[in-house]
Amino acid sequence: MSATRTEAHSLTTREVMKIFEAAGIPRAQRSIERYCQQGDLDCLPDAIERRQYITRESVDTLIGQLKELAARHQQASAEQMSTTPDDTPRQPPTDDAMKHGTPEKRDEKHAAGEDDKAVEALKARIKELEVQNLNLEIGKRASEQFVGMLREEITQQVQVFSTQLTQTSRRVGQLETEMRLLKAPDRDRHATRDDSAARDGAAPIDAEFIEESRTSHDGRDNVQTNHASQP
Repeated sequence: MSATRTEAHSLTTREVMKIFEAAGIPRAQRSIERYCQQGDLDCLPDAIERRQYITRESVDTLIGQLKELAARHQQASAEQMSTTPDDTPRQPPTDDAMKHGTPEKRDEKHAAGEDDKAVEALKARIKELEVQNLNLEIGKRASEQFVGMLREEITQQVQVFSTQLTQTSRRVGQLETEMRLLKAPDRDRHATRDDSAARDGAAPIDAEFIEESRTSHDGRDNVQTNHASQP
C-alpha cells in the first residue's frame, strides 16, 4: 500500500470490481480490499473518504497473474488427466508460496468465510433497524397519547374559564345595577328602616312639647277666670 497518493491512484474498489468482471474473473469488494491489504494491488487508503484508491497498472498486473495461474492450473489438470500420477513429478512449493500462497488460493480460501461474515453483518443490521423501528413506533404512540391528554386538559380548562367568565360578567352587571340605585335622587328613594327609626325617636319629643303647650295655656285661662269673678 502506497504512503502517498499520486495521479495514478484513481480507481475505487467498485471500479476495480467492474474491471475484474470485464476480464472474466469477477471478484467481490472484500476480495479487492484484501488484495490491497496483502500488497497484490497498489492502493492508497483515504481515511477521510473511507475508501481505497488503486492504480490501473497494478490492477492489470494482478489480472494477468490470475489469468496465468488459471491457465497453468488448467494445463496441470489436463496433464494429470493424460498421465498417471507416477509419471507426473510433483514440484515442491516455494517458500513464498508456502508462506502466502497464490492470490487465487487465498481468494478461494476466504470466499466462504467472507460470505458468512457478510450474511452475519446483514442480519445484525436488520436486527438493529428492527429495534430502531420499534423504538420509533413506541415513541410515536407515547407522543400521540401525551398530545391527546393535553388537548383534553386544555378543553376542560377552557370550559371552566368560560363558566367563570360568564358568572363574573353577571355579577358585574348586578353590581352596576346596585350602584345606579344608590346614586338615585332622594325624592325617588323609598322609605327605609332607618327613616322609620328616626321618626319613632322624634315622636316622644313632639309629644312632650305638645303637653307643655297645653299646660301653659290652661294656666293662663284659669288666671283670667279668677280676675273676672272678683267684684
